[in-house]
Amino acid sequence: MNDIAELQKIWMTKGDEAANGTKEPVPDSIMNKLKSLETYQNRINRIKIVVITVLLLSLLLILASAKVYSTYKLLGFGVILASVAIFMIYYLKNQFKTSKLDFTSGSINFTESTLKALQNQNAIFKVPFIIFFISIVSGLNLSIYGGSADLTTDEMITLYLFNNIFVIACGIIGYRIRLWRIKKEVTPLIDELTKVKESLGSER
Repeated sequence: MNDIAELQKIWMTKGDEAANGTKEPVPDSIMNKLKSLETYQNRINRIKIVVITVLLLSLLLILASAKVYSTYKLLGFGVILASVAIFMIYYLKNQFKTSKLDFTSGSINFTESTLKALQNQNAIFKVPFIIFFISIVSGLNLSIYGGSADLTTDEMITLYLFNNIFVIACGIIGYRIRLWRIKKEVTPLIDELTKVKESLGSER
């Protein structure tokens, strides 16, 4: 990535803040790249929020139109709603934001803070996402169980299989898309910043 190479050249030439007592600002090209990543992610997030809101409202309408209410059905919907809310708050809180970076800090400090921010964002789709997904599936099954009192055994099994296969398939597809985006958008930047950090460290 040419922008990272440019940043590395400036830092290697002029040194780190700790070494020469000055603060090297990040080149506009780097700032634009980071801001572009943030802008793109914010745009995707707005779409996600709209889609999730529509899905939750649809689920709520289905629940409201049901002739029979049960504790399990209400509990299942509550688990789904709470899981989505908690995960989205955690997701947005840990997403990469240029506002959290100090663009006037020394080269090593800036590199470390940027790497940490990008790695924290990637970590969202490890254990936190798995917990979120399991919670969604659990809530769905509770809702199905609560609304299946009048179904035969075969109908219940079919309903469970269809809904679980559908949700799991959507989860896997969404997860793979996210991994593809990380590999395409974030990993190359992390690799280059890591090389810059190692080069700067060897010069100190």
